[in-house]
Amino acid sequence: MFALSGNAYTGQKTLKEPTSTLVEVGSPSSDDTPLALRNDQHILEDSKTSTIEPSLTGSDVVPDPLLEDLERVMADITLKDEPADKEVDRATLLVQASLFKQEAEFQRVMVYRDRGWNHNKDKGDTFFKAQRENADKADDEGEQRFYKMMIKIAHDLDSTTEALHPPVLAGRNIKVMDICMAPGGYSAAVLQMHPGAEIFGLTLPKNEGGHSMVLPINKLRGIKYADVTMLASEMLKGTDKTVPKSYPDSAKFNPLRPFVSHKMDLVFLDGIVLRTHERASYRQQNEPLRLSTAQLVLGMQRLTQGGTLVMLMHKVDSWASVNVIYTFSKFATLHLFKPKSAHATRSSFYLVARNVDVESPLAAAAVAEWKNKWYNATFGGPVGTGGDVPEPEDTVVLGILRTFGERLIQMGIPLWKIQADALAKSVYAGDVPSAPGRKKESQSEV
Repeated sequence: MFALSGNAYTGQKTLKEPTSTLVEVGSPSSDDTPLALRNDQHILEDSKTSTIEPSLTGSDVVPDPLLEDLERVMADITLKDEPADKEVDRATLLVQASLFKQEAEFQRVMVYRDRGWNHNKDKGDTFFKAQRENADKADDEGEQRFYKMMIKIAHDLDSTTEALHPPVLAGRNIKVMDICMAPGGYSAAVLQMHPGAEIFGLTLPKNEGGHSMVLPINKLRGIKYADVTMLASEMLKGTDKTVPKSYPDSAKFNPLRPFVSHKMDLVFLDGIVLRTHERASYRQQNEPLRLSTAQLVLGMQRLTQGGTLVMLMHKVDSWASVNVIYTFSKFATLHLFKPKSAHATRSSFYLVARNVDVESPLAAAAVAEWKNKWYNATFGGPVGTGGDVPEPEDTVVLGILRTFGERLIQMGIPLWKIQADALAKSVYAGDVPSAPGRKKESQSEV
C-alpha cells in the first residue's frame, strides 16, 4: 500500500495544489499529421526503439520498456472507475496506468470513483437513479433550473478562459452556433455579454426526446430542429461515400446542412446522449461516438478561421478524450475547464479550443477522420448498422503518452482535484481510506 499524503505511485512526484481550474496548452507546433490520425504510422523519433521490424523473430524483438512498465502498473491496480461489469478499452487502461504511475491527484480521484461505483454501489445506485428520474421527468421548473445552471457555467467558463469573447472583426456582431442548444443557457449568456450577437441554434426536437427551449426564439437569428447524428449530407460532404440503401433507417437521414452559408466566431458542442431520445436498439452502443463525431464535424465546418470551439466532454483520462484533446492541440490553443458550481462529482469538463486554424491540413485531416468514424459507427459492422470502435495499436497510445503525457497531466490535475474534493463529500463515495488499492503481494503472485 502507499499513502496519498505522500508521494505518488513511483515515489517520484508529490501531490501539488493547483492554483486555478484552468490550464492552457500553448500554440500548436507545425509538425506532421497528428498521431491520432495516422493509425499504424505513429512511430515518434523518441520511440523508434520499440519498432518491430518484420524480419525479426520473437526472440530478437526488443521490448518497449514503457509498455512493460505500464502493463506492470495495470496488473498491480485493483481500482476500477467504472462499474465492475463494464469492460474498459485497453487504450484507456494504458492512459490511466501512465497517469496513476505519475500523478497522486489522479490516484486520489480513482479511489473515490472506485468506492462510488463498486464499494458503495447500493448508495451510488440509489443516488444516481433519483438523479436520472429527475432529469428524465424534468418539468418547466426543472428546465428553468437547468437553463440558469447553464448560464452560470457559461459565465464561469468565460471568466476563466474568455471563451465567450473570441476575436471578431471590428464593425460586426459576434456570430455563434449552439449545437444541441436547448434549453439555450449558453447562448443566453452570450447575449448578456453581447446584446447584438447573431445566434444560430440546432437542437433535438422536443417530440423526439429533446429539451424544451427556454431562451426566447425571437432572440435568435435562426434555429433548426434536428438530430445532429442524422445529418448525412453534412457528414458525407467531400467524401465518396453514400448512405447505404440497405440501412434500416435510411429514410430518416436529414439532407439539411444548417446555416451552411455562415461562418461562426464561436461554436458550442453541448450534446449528450439522452435517455429520453427514442432510437433503434442497434444505435445504442455507438451513439456516444456518433454524437461526438457529428458535432465535431458540423462545428469545424461552420467555424471561422481563428474562431473558438467549446465542447462538453467526459473523463479527461479516457482514450476517447485524450485522442480529441491531442488532435486539437495540433491546430488550436487549448484550455480545459471544470466548473465547481455544477456536476463537480462527475467526470465532465469543457474543452476550449481557441485560435482554431480550420484551414490547417491537420484540421482537415481531423475532420476527415471524424467523418470516417461516424460512418463506421453508423454503417459499419457485419449487418451494416454500426461497427465496433477499432482499438488503436499500443504504439499509437504510447507515442501520444511520450509526447503529450506531461501536458495531459498538467491539464488534468485541476479537474481531478475538483472531482475528488466533491466526491469526498458525497454520500456514496466519501470516507475513503488514505491509501489507494493495489493488489497484495500474494495476489500479484497468483
